[in-house]
Amino acid sequence: MISCSSAPHYTLNIGQVKRAMAGRLELPLVIIDISVPRNIEPSAGRIDNVFLYNIDDITELSSENLKQRENEIARAERIVAEELDSFNSWWREFEVRPLIKAMMTKAEEIRRFHLESTLKKLPALTEEERRSLELMTRAIVSKMLKDPIRNLKTNGNPDHNYAETVKQLFRLEVKDYR
Repeated sequence: MISCSSAPHYTLNIGQVKRAMAGRLELPLVIIDISVPRNIEPSAGRIDNVFLYNIDDITELSSENLKQRENEIARAERIVAEELDSFNSWWREFEVRPLIKAMMTKAEEIRRFHLESTLKKLPALTEEERRSLELMTRAIVSKMLKDPIRNLKTNGNPDHNYAETVKQLFRLEVKDYR
């Protein structure tokens, strides 16, 4: 129930509220009194299942909610900043993927060429020994490329020259890695 009138006295007293509650089967009753002066007797709010709010209560609740929302602004700004950092990191990595792929492809071609050449010179090797050489050369290539790839992902921003330097150092043919 909402009460709003210019009556200079209570228009609803505790007795009337008690009688109204008797027929409500313990259902709660919310009364909002936005009258100035108040029209609902304040003691009516002490009746079980009666929730009486006046303009001061609403103002206080509104202020508390505003403070909570203001606190959430800082939290939301932190979340946005973290997600923006995460996105920027992902984007830097995304931009240099073609360059990383070209570097890995070239290294794999070189590895495979030299491994096959070596294996032709060593026909007496067992299958297990051949597999060991295969794994060893893969590990060497992986270890050699680990730091350049990590640095590309971190520093490969097109605004920096690192990606271009890597492209030139490894003589990579990449049309557009940006």
